[in-house]
Amino acid sequence: VESLAGAPLFSGFRGRRAGDIEAIVAAILGLARLAEESGGAIVEADINPLFVLAEGRGVRAGDALIRRIAPHSKPV
Repeated sequence: VESLAGAPLFSGFRGRRAGDIEAIVAAILGLARLAEESGGAIVEADINPLFVLAEGRGVRAGDALIRRIAPHSKPV
């Protein structure tokens, strides 16, 4: 997360509180776990935007799309 171009925004600026970096990491790991447990059925995932709330308040997905294929199918 710290290597992202927008990472400085998560540490607080212009009087805003720091963002919930732990929640960002948890969201990324949760999506990765979902993809792994799908057995290859998830071929695309998009969360946009991911709202990062103040530290300790979590994150919220504004919109999400997960594209999957039927088990034992090949991606198009």
